[in-house]
Amino acid sequence: MTRINKWGIFFCLCCICFFLGTKLVGKTEASFSSQVFLGKISMTSAFVFPATIIDLKERAFTIANSIDQYFKTMKQPSNKLGFSEVEDRLDRAIRIKQYINSFFVINNELAGYYQRVHNDSDLKYVVDGYRNVNDLINEKRITERSQQIDEMIEFYIEKLKLLEQEEKNKNSQEKVRAEHDEKYEKDISNLR
Repeated sequence: MTRINKWGIFFCLCCICFFLGTKLVGKTEASFSSQVFLGKISMTSAFVFPATIIDLKERAFTIANSIDQYFKTMKQPSNKLGFSEVEDRLDRAIRIKQYINSFFVINNELAGYYQRVHNDSDLKYVVDGYRNVNDLINEKRITERSQQIDEMIEFYIEKLKLLEQEEKNKNSQEKVRAEHDEKYEKDISNLR
C-alpha cells in the first residue's frame, strides 16, 4: 500500500475508536464536592494615572517659574520707547500671556479631576496635585500678573498705534515740506 493509504486507514481507525469510546463511556456529569457562592465584587480603577498628575504638576511649576522670571526682569512701560523696542516688549508680553493661559488650562484640568475624587482617599495624589498647583496661583500671584500683563499688552498696542500715526504724520509733513521747498526753488529759479 502506498503511504497515503496507510495514513488514511490510520485516520479512519482513530475516528472509529473515538466514536466507540464515547458510546461506551456515555454521558458524564462533573460535580464538585463543595461549592462556594461569591457575593458582589466591587472593583475600582483610576480614571487618571499618577504619572499624568505628576506631569501636569511639573508643567505647571515650569510655567509658573517662567512667569515669575519674566516679572522679575520686566521693565516698566515707558512713553520714550522706539518702535522696535515696543514691538519686542509686546511680543514678550504676548508670550507670557500664553504661558499664563497654559497654566490656567492645566489648573482647570486638575480641578476637573479634583471634583471627581476630592473625597476618595485612594486617589489622594489627585487632590495633592491640584492643591499644589492651586497654591502656586497664590504664591506666584498668577491672577494678579495676568491682569498686569493684559494692561501691558493694551499699553504696547496703543503705543504702537501712536508711533505708527506719528510716523505717518512725520512722512506727510516731510512730503509737504519737500513739495514746498521744490516750489520755492522753482519760484527762485523763475525770478532769475
